[in-house]
Amino acid sequence: MNKDNAKRLKCEILIEAANGPTTKEAIKILDDKGIVLVPDILANSGGVIVSYFEWCQNNQGYYWTEELVDERLKEKITASFLNVYHTSQKYSVNMKVAAYIEGIRKIAEASQLRGGSGSERIMVYKKGGYPLNFDILSENKENQAIHHYCLLSQDYRYDVTIVYSAQFFGKAMVTSMQSGRMILLCANDINLDQYWAPTLGIEQEDISEFQNFLRLVLQTPFHFEEY
Repeated sequence: MNKDNAKRLKCEILIEAANGPTTKEAIKILDDKGIVLVPDILANSGGVIVSYFEWCQNNQGYYWTEELVDERLKEKITASFLNVYHTSQKYSVNMKVAAYIEGIRKIAEASQLRGGSGSERIMVYKKGGYPLNFDILSENKENQAIHHYCLLSQDYRYDVTIVYSAQFFGKAMVTSMQSGRMILLCANDINLDQYWAPTLGIEQEDISEFQNFLRLVLQTPFHFEEY
């Protein structure tokens, strides 16, 4: 789906049945036309969900009927769709952006819920008898400062998440929800736009203003004072 054929659509809902089949320009047109775009990461999740079910059954040595697999798949994929839809309504974003928000939110929550010290985790690995072919030398836990930004230029919208951590060696992890890609940046990297702008999907006309934004939020190496 590109900017040319997107203009001719008269539907209310469009489902991405392939991986990444819609261009950024087409997504903007669909948004302007009020067409709901069900993103590939959600529409194609059925196969991954059933693969997880297969893994569960193999671990248990107990196998479900086809009807039970279909029932549980319907429950999972319906719940996922509703979560993404409600997030899109809550933040006034399209379903594609909402899917990335949900994904990053779950990762952040899982990171915060992980308990125990690194040494305790290593003891669990050893006692559990899992066949590891390497030694776990250390595991560091910390509360990370996570910032979400929604930036609007004259023609484009950028949703970015910035994570600060002592493990990033003075840099911050900047993730674009639109492209789903991330890069490590510090204040000294801001002028190297040929390095990070394509990765984050920043349009050429917006690079200068995006550099000003990064100078504002990356003015200190870490934001430890926030947590």
